[in-house]
Amino acid sequence: MNPKGRQRSLMAFDERLAERVRRAFRKARVVFEEKRMMGGLCFMVDGRMCVGVERDRLMARIDPDTYGNALQRKGCVPMDLTGRPMRGFVFVNPAGLSSDAELNSWLKLALEFNPKAKASKSKTAAASSSPGQPPAHQATIHRICTTSFASVYPLYVAKAERKGRKKEEVDAVIRWLTG
Repeated sequence: MNPKGRQRSLMAFDERLAERVRRAFRKARVVFEEKRMMGGLCFMVDGRMCVGVERDRLMARIDPDTYGNALQRKGCVPMDLTGRPMRGFVFVNPAGLSSDAELNSWLKLALEFNPKAKASKSKTAAASSSPGQPPAHQATIHRICTTSFASVYPLYVAKAERKGRKKEEVDAVIRWLTG
């Protein structure tokens, strides 16, 4: 409960918006997979991140060539989590999603780019140590997997401060990544 006695939602994303995306994808017969990541819900199409729902906004992965035009549309802002916008990724605020037609136009843009987007490497494939990997690589993977977050956090804060950022910004990014 918050100080005003209202119960806080444990969801980091708007479930109604996620359901609208599901319905639109099903209606268009898009085969998709849902994954909770980055503090929200991502919709994967053909193993690639296509769109996501973060808080009450849509994250869309669009063709970088259409990025500039997309930013001119109602409710669209750059996806900027670190002070550097990610070209080809946008957030669409609720003002740009009020109708199903508006939502569908964003989904269409993301689906059109999806076949051209690079698929991310599987975490298990990247982290597994194959017999051909040198022992140094295996040792690195072991060190990464056994390092506690508490030992790394001060290093993140120190680096951010060296770059003119604040501890609060590091905390905000970590909350976003971990939900």
